[in-house]
Amino acid sequence: MPTPSLVQSGTNHNWISSIDAVAATKLLKPEIYPEMVRKYGDQLLTGFLELHGTEEGISALNYLHWEDDWTHETVKTTGSAAGPTNGTVTLNVQGSYAYTYSTTPQAPYIVVGSTGNNPQSTTNPLLNEQIVIIKGVQCLVTNVTPFSFDATPTVAGTNVPALTTADEIIIPGNAHGEQTGQPGSRNSRLNKYENNVMIEKWKHTTSGSAMGEMTWVPFENYMGSGQTGWMWYFEGQDKEHTRVLNEYETMFLVGQNITNTTLAAIRPTTTITRGIIPDIEANGVRRQYSSLGITRNDFEVWIRQADAQRASKENTLWCGITLRQGIDQFVGNEMKNGAITYGVFGGDKQKTIDFGFDSFILTGYTFHMKTYDPFNYPKMLGAPGQPYKTMGLVIPVGNVVSSFGPQGGTKKTVPTMRLVYLQGKGNGYSRRMEQWLTGGVNGTYTNDLDQLDINWRTHSGIEMFAINRYGQFYV
Repeated sequence: MPTPSLVQSGTNHNWISSIDAVAATKLLKPEIYPEMVRKYGDQLLTGFLELHGTEEGISALNYLHWEDDWTHETVKTTGSAAGPTNGTVTLNVQGSYAYTYSTTPQAPYIVVGSTGNNPQSTTNPLLNEQIVIIKGVQCLVTNVTPFSFDATPTVAGTNVPALTTADEIIIPGNAHGEQTGQPGSRNSRLNKYENNVMIEKWKHTTSGSAMGEMTWVPFENYMGSGQTGWMWYFEGQDKEHTRVLNEYETMFLVGQNITNTTLAAIRPTTTITRGIIPDIEANGVRRQYSSLGITRNDFEVWIRQADAQRASKENTLWCGITLRQGIDQFVGNEMKNGAITYGVFGGDKQKTIDFGFDSFILTGYTFHMKTYDPFNYPKMLGAPGQPYKTMGLVIPVGNVVSSFGPQGGTKKTVPTMRLVYLQGKGNGYSRRMEQWLTGGVNGTYTNDLDQLDINWRTHSGIEMFAINRYGQFYV
C-alpha cells in the first residue's frame, strides 16, 4: 500500500530529508561554488626551451655537427723520475695523447694491403726540434717515436723534473739548426656531436555519453576557442595537454640515448634523444658542492674551470629550490661587504628590493638565476630521492659561438642550443607537435567508435653547441 501523501507534520529539515531514503541532496539543491580551485597552480613546468632555444626542421632521424678542438694541446706522460743535470730523458706518452687513425682506404682510393698487419697508424703529438716546457723547465725534443720522445734541457745546470700522470707538458714553439729541412706536419682534430630525434605520443579519450553530461563547475576548453562549458572532458583534455607540454620539455632535460642491447632487441626502432643534463654531465664544467650548502668558493672554483674552457661571461643559472635558497643565503652574506652586484632576471644591473636575488656578478661572470619548477615539482623531478632540488644548470646566454663561412671569412653565430624536429622539406609536413581528433561523436566522424580521441605526436630532439661552455652544480 502506498504511503499517504497527506500527513500531519510540520515542514522541517528532518521531514524533508526523510522523503528520500538515499540522500537529502536528491531533493535539496546543494550550494556548490562554481569555480574550480587550482590548489597546485597551473602545474605547467615549461619555459626553458622558450628562453634559450631556437628551433629548426630537419629531414633525418639523427643529426650531427662538428666542433673544433683546441688549437694548441698539452701532453701527459705515464710518469717518470727526475733526470740528471743537463741529461736527456726519454718520456713515455699516455696512449690517449697519441693520435690513432685508421689506414683503411677511403673512396676514391684503393690501396692494396693497406689494412694488412697494421690496420691503425699512430702519431705522437710532438715533433723533433719542438720546445717543451716541463714543470717550468725548457727542453728541446730530439727524438720522437709513436709513444715516446726524448727531451734535453736547454739551460745548463737544469734537469727534466719528475713527472706524475697528471702533469701536463706545454709546447710554446720550436727551434731548428741552420740549413735543416722543414718539420713534420700537424693536424687538428674535429669533434663530432651526434644525437637523434625521438617519437613521443599522447592521447585523451572521452565517451560520447560523457560529452553530454553536465558538471557542477565549468571548465575552459584549452583548444583555443575560449569556450567555457559545464563538461568534464574540457578539463580532461586540458590536463592531458599540460602533461604533454611538461613531459615534452622534461625529456629534453633528462633523456638518454638507448645503448642497452637488451632493450634494443625488444624495441629495435625506439630512440631517445640525449638531453641537456646527460650532455652537461659528460662534457660540461661541473662543480660538486657540500650538502651543507653552496659557498662563494664553489662559484670561484667553477669560474676558474669554466674560464679555461672559454666560457660565456653571461649565463643563466637554472636552480632547484634547495640550491636557490643556498645561493640567496651566501649572496646575502656577501652583500654586507659590498662584493656582489645584484640585478633582475634579464640582465639589468639595477638593484631589486626583494628577499631573493635574481642576478649576481662574480669575477666578471654574470649569473641570472631562475628557480626552475620542474626541479621542484614533487610528482616529477622534485620527488623524494631525486637529485634535482639541489642541482643547478649553467647555460650560456645568447648566440655566442662563432664560426667562419667559406672563402669569405664572414663571421657567423650559432645558437646555444636548438630544438630540432622532423620536417619534410618537399611537402612541408612538420612533426614538431601534431594534434588531431579521431572518433565518431560531436562532429568528428573518422570511425564508428562512440568516443572522441584527441591525439598528440612529436618527432623531435635537442641539439647543444659547445657543451664545454655549459655547467652544473650538484651535491
